[in-house]
Amino acid sequence: MLAMLGGYAIQLMNSVGDISVQEKTVIFFVSAVTLLLAIPIIALNIYFVSRHHASSTTAEYSSARSHSIKQEAVAWVTPIVVVVMLALLGWGITHSLDVYKPVDSKAAPEHVATVARV
Repeated sequence: MLAMLGGYAIQLMNSVGDISVQEKTVIFFVSAVTLLLAIPIIALNIYFVSRHHASSTTAEYSSARSHSIKQEAVAWVTPIVVVVMLALLGWGITHSLDVYKPVDSKAAPEHVATVARV
């Protein structure tokens, strides 16, 4: 899979222009936020599995701790907040990169004359 997408990734990350630089920034930001959330979750899963494994002699079972509103709220609210934040970011960037909006650039605009052939 990586070999098939290798050429696309290289071309995407080496593109030139104001809009492509902004798109690249959004890609890196969304990837960083996703990893910022995913890495601790994976680490906590590994910790909980190793701590509460059936053959573990250090883990203690307590039926009184079977439900915690605070832990459940954190487990549900954190991903929801991240998804909402990424959705708002995507919405804002999408509307700021409008095709019909003039691009602020230091370079003079280029005019291209084309002829359609039938």
